Amino acid sequence: MKVVGTLNGTGATVYVSCGFIPESVKVWALDDSDLARVKWNSAMRALEVIEGYSYVGSSGAVQEAALGYGAGIAPYYGGDVVASTAAYAEGAYVGVDHTDYRLDLTNGGASIIDAWTLGSAANRTGKFNADTTSTTRIGEGSVIHIMPSTGGVVQRATVLAVTAGAGGAANEVTLSQPIPSGKILYIGGMYSFAPLAAGTITAAGFKINATTLINVNDELQSFEASQSASI
Repeated sequence: MKVVGTLNGTGATVYVSCGFIPESVKVWALDDSDLARVKWNSAMRALEVIEGYSYVGSSGAVQEAALGYGAGIAPYYGGDVVASTAAYAEGAYVGVDHTDYRLDLTNGGASIIDAWTLGSAANRTGKFNADTTSTTRIGEGSVIHIMPSTGGVVQRATVLAVTAGAGGAANEVTLSQPIPSGKILYIGGMYSFAPLAAGTITAAGFKINATTLINVNDELQSFEASQSASI
């Protein structure tokens, strides 16, 4: 079993409810210019490296460091009750967010966002048929599915930038791929794992104790968690 996802760094411990206890976890700090990341697996059974090891490139030099208890990544067994609903991307307890924000008139668009117009294939920029809201959850990291008007297959891209509170004017949206104009079928949130609602009983997963290099406040994080036999 394997799951990949994104979340927002908080600068404090984050509990990631992915639904199983992973045997291996990797977390990348996507906004870090030094390519910081932490790796952990259940066979790291020495005191010095019980929560994995970190990697960071600095001035072209590779630097690695062992992470002891409370400093890296560890299993999380779930079962906690979320006391209160945190602001988007600021919660200690996060779980998968399946919301289609093109239909969310509070946290998505001022009206339903269901059409894409490509403005510049070279720059991968274009526009939606409506502006995003001032509290939008559509932005860098959002996954978008578009069916080009010319037919063919549904294409998937990542939203890399949206002008704040906008997106409905020419070239206010940048995608990872120059998808032709067409119908938008889905837009996910900026983070595939977002804060869980108050009263939720958390599922098993892993916790990120690291708060430097990775899990820095308000920086986009990517992770891969997998489960396999351990001996």
